[in-house]
Amino acid sequence: MNQEDARTLIPLYALDLLDADEQAALEQVLASDSELRTELEQYHAIVDDLPLLVEARPAPDIRDKLQSRLQQSKRRTLWLRRGYWGAFAAAIILFVLTSIYLLAGVDDQDDRDEPTPDLVQEVLQDPESRAFDVSATDETASFIGRLTIDSQTEHAVLWVDGLQALDEQDYQLWFVKSDTERFDAGVFSVDEDNVATYLVDLPEDFESYLAAGVTIEPEGGSEDPTSDPILLVDLTQ
Repeated sequence: MNQEDARTLIPLYALDLLDADEQAALEQVLASDSELRTELEQYHAIVDDLPLLVEARPAPDIRDKLQSRLQQSKRRTLWLRRGYWGAFAAAIILFVLTSIYLLAGVDDQDDRDEPTPDLVQEVLQDPESRAFDVSATDETASFIGRLTIDSQTEHAVLWVDGLQALDEQDYQLWFVKSDTERFDAGVFSVDEDNVATYLVDLPEDFESYLAAGVTIEPEGGSEDPTSDPILLVDLTQ
């Protein structure tokens, strides 16, 4: 690991959000680099003040929930890793917002330790949600999937089984209004079982969109599609 790679990881190290391998590699570099150790001390000083940003005491499992949220979106992770000050600021904001969100969902009753409902499950379980089948553009492909849309929460969940993991590329979701108008709904990846579960923020004028499609784009996504869609969803059904 070189100094620049180490510098990129320092903000997440200060928040104790690295996995064991990353932590060990970074600590090896820190042992011989006083400049990076000084930077780490500065980040630790900021982290020590984080509790002051949340008026109430965070739930005991706040760190685990924060880690889960950071790992849910590959797009968010890529963004965090691109710039170390941007990474640290974003992680702090996410920490504070997650703390507030969890505290708002916890009362003083005996069910205090019950998990806060997951927005993904809210969308999937809402009887008012609308579900659309996902179709593969390649007839030989074996994808199965569904796009579930909840206009009440202004979110949707894309679930696809059968996608392959990509190397230095991402899957990117688009909502299509016309040949020239589309909404970038972000990039996503698949888990070890080749399943993608992606929470989507709907466009403001969602009802005017005719379809949704998934393309394969360079890592981090593209401003406009650079390939033909591999998956399509007819939103006019």
